[in-house]
This record gives sequence, structure tokens and C-alpha cells, in this order.
Amino acid sequence: MTEDTASAPANVSPPAVVAPAEPIQLGDVTEEELRAYNGSDPCKPLLMAIKGQIYDVSASRMLHGPGGPFAMFAGRDASRALARMSFDPQDLTGNIEGLSEDELEVLQCWEYKFMEKYVKIGQLVSEKAQKHSENGKEHDS
Repeated sequence: MTEDTASAPANVSPPAVVAPAEPIQLGDVTEEELRAYNGSDPCKPLLMAIKGQIYDVSASRMLHGPGGPFAMFAGRDASRALARMSFDPQDLTGNIEGLSEDELEVLQCWEYKFMEKYVKIGQLVSEKAQKHSENGKEHDS
């Protein structure tokens, strides 16, 4: 073995560690737009909404990202599912009508946990509200 061969492994650089990006403020987002942040694109943040408030959950990619136990909630408003502690796809909605007091209390606990742990980066709006807002901006210019 030559001296050059013996020292080769010492010159190999360790893989670069990618630091998570700082959360960005998205503002008003439709449910359809939110779905693009479900973890399928590793270059986009991982987002989830509770009661219409959108949180960047990228810091918990192991939980909410592809293959994680809560991956089905990413890119969605999971209010009803969280309130019911349900993984039923029918409960994967922001509609909280008809929930019991106990379920609403559970949802409130989840919302507090998200507020403590994650950065709120926007809120859900209906398609109609967003189009109206965009039209208003065009007329104001």
C-alpha cells in the first residue's frame, strides 16, 4: 500500500447536512393549494392546518412526512380527524360541525400543541374568497 492510497479515505468529505429552511409566511391559501405541501416534494415545506390555521410541521417530518404515522394529515386541514382521533379518510376535513363537546375539547388541545410547537404561516380561504381578493388587488392598483 502506498502512502497516497492509505490517506485517501481521510480526504473524503462527510455528506452535507441540509438545515431546515426557516418557515415562510404564505398568507391566504386554498385547500387545493395546501395539498401541494403534503411532503411529496422534498423541496417544499410540510404543512398542515387545524381550524383553518396553517402550520409548518417540517420540523416533524418523521411524523407528518411520507411514511410517517400522521402523513395522511399533511397538506390538509385535519381538524375533524384530530378531534375524533381518527385515521378514517372521511374525517380528513376542516369541517367541525356536529362534533361533541369532548371532541371539540380534544381539538382545542391539539391546536394549543401546534401553536406551541410550530410556526403559523397562513390560513385557509375558500376559492371564492381568494379570487375576490385577487380581483380587489387588481382594481386597487
